[in-house]
Amino acid sequence: MVNWLWVDIEDHADLLGDLEVETFPTYLIGRHGEVLLYAPGPTLPAAIAAYVMPYAVGRVTAARASEPVQQALTAITLRFKTQ
Repeated sequence: MVNWLWVDIEDHADLLGDLEVETFPTYLIGRHGEVLLYAPGPTLPAAIAAYVMPYAVGRVTAARASEPVQQALTAITLRFKTQ
């Protein structure tokens, strides 16, 4: 199952912590609490799909994300998990 969220950083700035979003769109893609991709925009959707697909099918393991990125993913996951 895949869950997609659009997080408006003006409405949910508290979720970003120390993460600075400077360009749009910025993508933060995670799986099971791991950051698969943090891509400050602009990034083409096809490039995102090509990068994320090997992770999605379990062929590679995610590298460690920076602390602000990991904290943002955790906060977003916790906030929207029940919705």
